[in-house]
Amino acid sequence: MAKKIIINSNGTINSQGRKKSLSSKTNNVFEHLKKHGSITTWEAIERYRATRLSAIIYNLRAQGMNISSITKKGKDGVYVEYRWLKHSDNSAWFKFNL
Repeated sequence: MAKKIIINSNGTINSQGRKKSLSSKTNNVFEHLKKHGSITTWEAIERYRATRLSAIIYNLRAQGMNISSITKKGKDGVYVEYRWLKHSDNSAWFKFNL
């Protein structure tokens, strides 16, 4: 059965009365995805000093965020852009099966 996960604007996750705080880098990436819809490793390093973006994305996915990985080619090589696939009503809650 799907559970409703609510990620509050302050970065806390509320799941059936339980709260869990996100790390500051994870929260920064989460807020960036909410505001801009996507992020690259270089943006995460420059803006938030987050050098392990793939681990942060892994943790956000584990908490129910629907994030896609898109491989892109740039002038210096290949990189990944992570995009938040918002719920159809643009809410910041996610469902997943436990």
